[in-house]
Amino acid sequence: MEKPAFLDRVWQQMGAVHKDSDLAAACLVAQERFAVDVPLLLLLCLADQHRSAPALADLPAYFAGADAWRQAVIVPIRAVRQTMKTAFNAPAELQLRYEIKRVELEAERLHVVRLVQSYPTVTTDQTATAPIYLARCQAPDDQAQAFLSTFAAAFDAQIRLATAKG
Repeated sequence: MEKPAFLDRVWQQMGAVHKDSDLAAACLVAQERFAVDVPLLLLLCLADQHRSAPALADLPAYFAGADAWRQAVIVPIRAVRQTMKTAFNAPAELQLRYEIKRVELEAERLHVVRLVQSYPTVTTDQTATAPIYLARCQAPDDQAQAFLSTFAAAFDAQIRLATAKG
């Protein structure tokens, strides 16, 4: 089956919505409080906006694949960078931390590539999947809804508005 068209520009759209300072802050809170996989969450939010949500039956395997990469690659890189942030501040150490941050971003980009390549079949019932993922991460309903509202506002400002202008 053919992949949804939005996947061709998902990394660019993630970057665009993440430029919104409220959404960037909400992503950080979700990541720190609920161990949310931000690239996965943003991809699901974009899928919901583009009415291209994956079939619910495919979500457990999709989430497991995402978790495997995140735990094996992204989490350890982030842990090293965060540890260095509080303890090592000599100029050469700051340069190394900057390089680790660059590697972390590249690992997240590759994570998105993997998510796109393994994207499940699109469902016809269009059940929103981002709220399902947030519930899986045990985000309370009010905080999940606040995140989704923040995402929707960022999407409208950064994607819909840009599309309407261009």
